[in-house]
Amino acid sequence: MLEHKNEMIFRDTLLELFWPESDVDKASKQLYTATYTIRKTLKNYWVEGVKILSPLLSSGYKLVVENIVVEVEQWLSRLKSLPSIQQTTVDEHEQVFQMYTGDYLGDCGCTMLSD
Repeated sequence: MLEHKNEMIFRDTLLELFWPESDVDKASKQLYTATYTIRKTLKNYWVEGVKILSPLLSSGYKLVVENIVVEVEQWLSRLKSLPSIQQTTVDEHEQVFQMYTGDYLGDCGCTMLSD
């Protein structure tokens, strides 16, 4: 959801992504429990800038992120602002590429939603 923050992700997409082998009723209960647990955890840690909304009456969810620094977004912003690569800008490019370490969510064991 972070990859697609502030965008609606349809409930059926989430069910298929996380519980492809489960029947719809069981998977729906698991999704409800997961979102409830995430909301409760965010509240317990006083994270007020992140919310999971379901604006279309349970047809999907939206992760709303406000006033929160997301490191990958900062890195992508720096990457996009680089000048075209030339002999004089190689060092600047290398500095930005060295900031990136590991795979994006590489240790979570999850699969990303496709665009």
